[in-house]
Amino acid sequence: MSVVFNAGLGAASRQTHALVIGVADYLHLPGGSQYAKAPAKNTFGLPRLDSPHVSAVSVANLLRTLSNKQAPIGTIEVVLSPEIYADPQGQQCAVDLATMNNITNAFVAWSQRASANPDNVAIFFFCGHGFEKEVMILLPADFGNPLVANIALNMIDFTTSRYNNLLECEVKTQLFLVDACRENPIDLMKLNVNPTALISTLKSRMPPRDSPVLQSTNSGMKAHGAPGQPSYFSQALADCFQKFGSRGQNGGVWEVNTGSLSTAMKHYMLRMKVPGVPPLSCDATGQSNFDSLLHSFAGQAYVMSLIDCDPQAALSAALLSVDDGVKAPELRQGKPDPWELDLPAGQYDVSATFSAPPYHNKSFKQLMQPPHTPCTLDVQ
Repeated sequence: MSVVFNAGLGAASRQTHALVIGVADYLHLPGGSQYAKAPAKNTFGLPRLDSPHVSAVSVANLLRTLSNKQAPIGTIEVVLSPEIYADPQGQQCAVDLATMNNITNAFVAWSQRASANPDNVAIFFFCGHGFEKEVMILLPADFGNPLVANIALNMIDFTTSRYNNLLECEVKTQLFLVDACRENPIDLMKLNVNPTALISTLKSRMPPRDSPVLQSTNSGMKAHGAPGQPSYFSQALADCFQKFGSRGQNGGVWEVNTGSLSTAMKHYMLRMKVPGVPPLSCDATGQSNFDSLLHSFAGQAYVMSLIDCDPQAALSAALLSVDDGVKAPELRQGKPDPWELDLPAGQYDVSATFSAPPYHNKSFKQLMQPPHTPCTLDVQ
């Protein structure tokens, strides 16, 4: 067991339990630490990775900072490849290697800890290689081990595992964060990993749950991250927890819940523009019969705002202004696309002015509320 953080709360106390998995060193794939002496017979064109280890460590350390009076952070278990974890102070320790067996054991232990109180919050994060063939498949570090005759035995059927856990685990709030590719290589189609009928049965038996699934890309697409840096999905997660993901204030503090985090992640990743990388996205699915508190913070919350004109063609002639009445207004002159800008939450005077017809000047008082507030000015 690789529990790197334990607040020492009583097992039955309401709390948040997290399991964080990062697989960078794929032992039997090209570049992997065992590839030279034990190469995979079929690599599916997959290499060793870099970003997942950094991403998982960053997310584990982010989760340490969560503030939730209803369910404070209780435990964080980390399973990595390579199997070294560094805490926020840089202190390193060995953790379990992210093999199929160790991931399975960690998942069971995490589920059991969470089940101790149905009002707990359970958070699952995975970063590494993935496939999608009707179901989402995640790959452990020993994927492709040539000593395992059936390659499918070292493939994690995340979709079925998640539905089973929703049924068997007593906890009502389960947040799943999956940062992996969702491509469907031709060789995958030959394998029997398509339990569609079973999933349909599991869905029909599902009790009320708040169980959103946030994935770092849409079906059939690759996930992305810069070498040596946390993935773009992990970076977005940190910013949304700390700045953009609030649903509003409660008693003077900003609250991030499962619903507002999902909304924030979708908008945030759409706004990320990375040179040389296809448009990013966050696919939010899962079952949510209610929203659950994840984190609270004091200070300033931020809003992803989008200023537009109707008709949109007017943007090219518009001087746009956003004014909070305190500091100098933010201005943008004559561009064809809607204006994306990040603003502290609050009320603003938003205006569009024109030097000549056919459009008309327009101003509006807009309350900018996190996580995302659009404002469209009718200038016809």
